[in-house]
Amino acid sequence: MQNAHVSGSSTTPALLPAPFATSQVILTKQEHIQLKQQANLWHAMWKAACGREQKVLAKNASLIAQHKAEIAGLNTQVADLKSELAHMKHLLFGRKSEKTSSSSKKSGNTTRPPSNRKRGHQPGVPGSGRHLHNNLPVVHESVDLPVDKQCCTVCHRPFKSFFNDDSCDVIEVEVKAHVRRYHRRHYQKTCQCPETPNITTPPPPPRLINRGKLGISVWVELLLNKYAYGIPINRQLESYKTQGLERNYSTNH
Repeated sequence: MQNAHVSGSSTTPALLPAPFATSQVILTKQEHIQLKQQANLWHAMWKAACGREQKVLAKNASLIAQHKAEIAGLNTQVADLKSELAHMKHLLFGRKSEKTSSSSKKSGNTTRPPSNRKRGHQPGVPGSGRHLHNNLPVVHESVDLPVDKQCCTVCHRPFKSFFNDDSCDVIEVEVKAHVRRYHRRHYQKTCQCPETPNITTPPPPPRLINRGKLGISVWVELLLNKYAYGIPINRQLESYKTQGLERNYSTNH
């Protein structure tokens, strides 16, 4: 029995009380009130810190949600811009053909339904006729034979002109850069009026940029080609080089 009691006490040891569990502390009323005040003060400060923490966490959650929404919007904008860039690259550098490939017909990617109608003028439909271009100015230019060709190649007797109205029209577009030099005349007064200056000259020609070298016609062509026809400035400047006009890109950009 004694051995069983020892083994039982080893398996379930009794919990010993803490050293200060039975000790008593004697406080005065004033000390008790001070301890209660300190406890209430620290508890109030803890509650205020918890409130501030909750506010900061709520603010952080709101900022995180706002940033996520902004990131999602920016990702959508980036995807749209990438799609637009790919489309523009395809328009500029992609292969172009007037014929529709068989693969596109099979896949149904054509913008219009396939038709058996042939291209060009259709039988039975009246034509539009030739354009006369009466609105264009006419520059007359004489075309003559060289002097050594105006005679017979055998006896070298000169030919006789007998028909001078064999005319043909060719539409040409002449574009050439040139310098327009304005010569302004100076006038000197012959009177003694003090209000009139001694020398009077006409005003200089109008310019888009003061003291600039480019005339208004050049700026009109640059802006019209860029914003109406989509031709970049650097390509226009490269075309001007073929006409003998060297301009810097940074000057016109």
